[in-house]
Amino acid sequence: MSYLERLPSHLKHIGSSRKGEIEILQTCERGVGIVYEDSFIIVLKDKVKFPSDKIGTYIRIVSKNELDGGVNGTAVLPVLHGKISVVEVFRHSLRKWCMEIPRGFRETGYTVEETVRKEVLEELGYTVNRIYHLSDVHPDDGLLTATVGLYLAELDKEKKRESEDTEAFGKIHFLSPKLFEKLILTGGIQDSFSISAFYLAKAKGLLI
Repeated sequence: MSYLERLPSHLKHIGSSRKGEIEILQTCERGVGIVYEDSFIIVLKDKVKFPSDKIGTYIRIVSKNELDGGVNGTAVLPVLHGKISVVEVFRHSLRKWCMEIPRGFRETGYTVEETVRKEVLEELGYTVNRIYHLSDVHPDDGLLTATVGLYLAELDKEKKRESEDTEAFGKIHFLSPKLFEKLILTGGIQDSFSISAFYLAKAKGLLI
């Protein structure tokens, strides 16, 4: 069975180099196909044919939770009484503290709404009243196959923060939209999901 059979339908698209696409060449060659797999991700090395007719390989990283055809995760712009909540997170990849809106992987079997509510409760300690879908984005379409849903959530009741023991969260801040945007423009907020969600919500008239 081809390794492509494990993928959701939209990731199996072979493509056509004659139509200007990067075409996947199905082969049993060693070193092509699944080159790494763990409980979270699958790393693929596709043998491909470029529109120039050049033959080469291309890496794709697939999250396991995408295999059911759903989004990879969610990022949530939380709003309470007109202010946006952000949390300080220590990001291992960058080895530094970052100011971000809540986000996380969608666990297999979870709906998007369940994921939004779960991430907000874990990172902020709030329940959610209403949820608005802003858009879906591809975080790095040169490497990752992921699709992440961006949402605005109206916060409701404060409860105990239920952070996972594999996370490193710091202080929670409530910022006016004006201050949030100022932090984006001055480099205080660099997270792409936070920036995208903010400007989508602003463009849709959801921020006062």
